[in-house]
Amino acid sequence: MPGEAVLLVEGQDDGHVVRAIKDPTSQLCSFDITVKNGLDVLIKSLPLEIKAPDRRTIGIVVDANDDIKQRW
Repeated sequence: MPGEAVLLVEGQDDGHVVRAIKDPTSQLCSFDITVKNGLDVLIKSLPLEIKAPDRRTIGIVVDANDDIKQRW
């Protein structure tokens, strides 16, 4: 079902990486990718994403940029 599983990604580059490594033929790994255009936007969207109708699974991808310790 569309929207049941979503992967929220911080930016366009993150979305491109996931699309490049995701197997489009896999029925076991079916999810939508939503680009949030920034960490702040992604974090603020979480309450709505969690409450989305029929939502069962949410994944999040953010990158470390220049400071891995700060992002962790």
